[in-house]
Amino acid sequence: MLDPILIPSIKLLWEFNQVHNDLEPADLILVLGSNDLSVPAFAAQVFTEKFANKIVISGGVGANTKYINQTEAAVFEKIILDLGVPKVDIFLEDKSSNTGENIIFSYNLIKQLNLKADKIIIISKSYTEKRILMTFKKQWPNTKTKVIVTSPPQTFNELLLDPDILDAVNSITKNTQRLKIYPEKGFSNKLKIPTKVWQAYEFLTRNSFDKYLVK
Repeated sequence: MLDPILIPSIKLLWEFNQVHNDLEPADLILVLGSNDLSVPAFAAQVFTEKFANKIVISGGVGANTKYINQTEAAVFEKIILDLGVPKVDIFLEDKSSNTGENIIFSYNLIKQLNLKADKIIIISKSYTEKRILMTFKKQWPNTKTKVIVTSPPQTFNELLLDPDILDAVNSITKNTQRLKIYPEKGFSNKLKIPTKVWQAYEFLTRNSFDKYLVK
């Protein structure tokens, strides 16, 4: 159970890590693999609502999915197929193991298949949106591509009711840290992090939410 004193800091980081792009018609949907099965379900919904007519699923075996016997892409594909998306409209990139590889390997696959990608929708977990956007801007070779970053709809109260809320908060601090340190490593574009956001991050990490931090 979360100590109530932590909740304002969690909410601040959760909101900061989102992009809040509105959906609009695009050429394809790029779904980034993870352990969150609401992501492929939402991707199928976006496809069904005709925001795009192709889906690229990117994900090999990531740090949080080593326990499964399939790639993230394969797991997500089954869910998307079960929700009615035709297999002919789904393409898999199943070698990537981190966000940078998701972006680079997906770009290479899209180019190899000669798929139109002037505008793409990227779907991921809510608290990874901003890091994905900054990584995309750094790693995607075509600077003219327009990107819409989104995630399954979720309120903060719904997040707090997640059975894995402690792990989610660890992931939120992880993504916040990487927004700061990854530009220095050349992995993503630089982003100004407001002082109050970084103070919230430090408060949470001092309270043991440091499981996934780069030491």
